[in-house]
Amino acid sequence: MIFFSKNYVLCTVILFLVTSCVKTEENQKKRWAYNMERIELVEQKHPNFKSIISDIKKDAEELFAEALLTIDDELKVKLMSEACDKIGPTFVKGLADFDTQAAEARELSKKILQQSESNTSALIAAISGMNIEQDISDARETIRTAEPANLAGANRIVRDAMAPMAKNIKDMKDVIRKLEAQEREEKQAQE
Repeated sequence: MIFFSKNYVLCTVILFLVTSCVKTEENQKKRWAYNMERIELVEQKHPNFKSIISDIKKDAEELFAEALLTIDDELKVKLMSEACDKIGPTFVKGLADFDTQAAEARELSKKILQQSESNTSALIAAISGMNIEQDISDARETIRTAEPANLAGANRIVRDAMAPMAKNIKDMKDVIRKLEAQEREEKQAQE
């Protein structure tokens, strides 16, 4: 299931990058639909962000409607792109990706434990201070109880809540790289 989620996210990102590289009316409409679906899911899951999301949606929808009425194709695509940017602020991306990042943190933690069953090196001690489940729980609670006053506040709250989890993911990837390098060196030494 987690493997599917990672592939789904990767495919979505690739689709987004491909469609956003060449700015055409059709691509911007696809981007708009994707961003609207994402922001609506975030709004349902996080009602405490509803007022800010409502304001963002209202402004973006007005801009997108203006774009659709524009005759000049270049200006139309530019306005559509701006509307798409408005509907996808940083905090929405963070909230939409929260479960994927939590799953990634859990998977990396499991991978380290599997790789370290026969290895009690200092690398393993490096992750002993990480409490993945506590970081996930703390981030969820911070987000759940947040009362952001504006867009900047919402971005800050989500960024700060997810920062420990993001740092642990980065640190665990470093540990895994070091463990894999150690394993390769040990195999080469045995040959």
